[in-house]
Amino acid sequence: MDDITEKSRQITEDAVDKAEQAPIKVKELGDAAKDIGSKIERMQPSTHDDVSQIDRISTVINDVDEIVSTIAAAIEEQSTVTKEIAYACRHNGEIQAEIIYG
Repeated sequence: MDDITEKSRQITEDAVDKAEQAPIKVKELGDAAKDIGSKIERMQPSTHDDVSQIDRISTVINDVDEIVSTIAAAIEEQSTVTKEIAYACRHNGEIQAEIIYG
């Protein structure tokens, strides 16, 4: 019976030790949770700023894309007009040559 009594005493002591440590562990856990919460709170404004900056960058990219599209359309139109002018000059030259040389 001494073995059973000794084991029972040991188990009881272990349980008392764990019960005494429990409030300490709970406090440590609470402190860690508060620390994590404060870190998240400090990160949130930065994250909102980052999202705002990304939105501004997207707006600028869209504006640049619109400008580039406008320039490309203008270049295409200019190319068409230049071809028409070249054709008209060549045609005019042919007509003048026909008038002059018969």
